[in-house]
Amino acid sequence: MINRLLGAEPRLGMIMFRAVSATSDKIAILRALAAECMPKEMQVRLDELISWYGSAKWARDRIIRGHWYVSDEHPDALIWANPADEFAGAAAFWSGFRSSGDFGQQLKFARDYAPPRPDYLIFEKSDFEEVLQDFRNLGFALTDFLLELSEAQGQPAAAEG
Repeated sequence: MINRLLGAEPRLGMIMFRAVSATSDKIAILRALAAECMPKEMQVRLDELISWYGSAKWARDRIIRGHWYVSDEHPDALIWANPADEFAGAAAFWSGFRSSGDFGQQLKFARDYAPPRPDYLIFEKSDFEEVLQDFRNLGFALTDFLLELSEAQGQPAAAEG
């Protein structure tokens, strides 16, 4: 869409797009160009698509950055734990360990320590398929929007980034 709004040759537009590393900066560029080049109703729809992208990205990031486990109690699922909970538990352990006294007391603390149990989520195959389908639907919606933008600008649609 940035290429389309800039009227850039696709290869050069992609070079520029890839040079901007932060997603938030890419979205800011897209919004600024949209404000200059799109009718208001298309800007509103673009904002809806960007919001959809944000929620889809959040679901994807949660999967990628989670800590994953298997469980005999749930043989057909994966167990997800928030890494922030686990890091907080590790910090609590080391804080208690260091303040326990001499090495003997630290050893006793370590042996008796019961870590806080993080909140776990159970992910079944359908949960992953739902996230994937949401991304597919978003991709189709963005492609349809780009086609509509191309038609509104009287330009033939081309495969662009």
